[in-house]
Amino acid sequence: APSTAAAIVPLLPRLSAGSTILFTQNGIGAVEEVDALFSSGGKPTYLSAIVTHGVFSTGLFSATHAGVADLKIGPVASGTELSASARWLVDTILSSDALAATEVGADELLKVTLEKLVANAVINPLTALFRFPNGDVLAPALTPLRRALVAETSAVILAHLSALSLLDDSTGERFRCRGGEGNGSAVY
Repeated sequence: APSTAAAIVPLLPRLSAGSTILFTQNGIGAVEEVDALFSSGGKPTYLSAIVTHGVFSTGLFSATHAGVADLKIGPVASGTELSASARWLVDTILSSDALAATEVGADELLKVTLEKLVANAVINPLTALFRFPNGDVLAPALTPLRRALVAETSAVILAHLSALSLLDDSTGERFRCRGGEGNGSAVY
């Protein structure tokens, strides 16, 4: 998040309440860091996109699309009215068949963001520790470890959402981890 805010600083004179910023990075916190740069009356419209396509860097400003999945895009804040330019950006992304994009509201976007956070909290440490590709995380021998990571991450998310008064029954069910029910997690 700090690098996102730092990248925005040189653009501040050109950004206004009529601007749109689309966040596409993993994780959370970048919007809050960037939002702190603007006065309350001059904040741009914030959109976010959660990308589950497989992509890896092949160099500076170069990437390879390694696996087709989907993309969810929507406003970061509930009740956001999209300006004409923000609407155009969303519609342009939705029109790309290759992106398999779906527009969602802010509440659903938060849930999808947190689901991706859970997936990354499982995949990233295991692939780093064991030095194997993402697909190897699904090995049966790692099932207890995957479940433990999902349970721990889900507990943190549930506590966070509860503290923010954003926890409803459907969200609780979406992130509640139960031992012995089914063979895998919804994030796989």
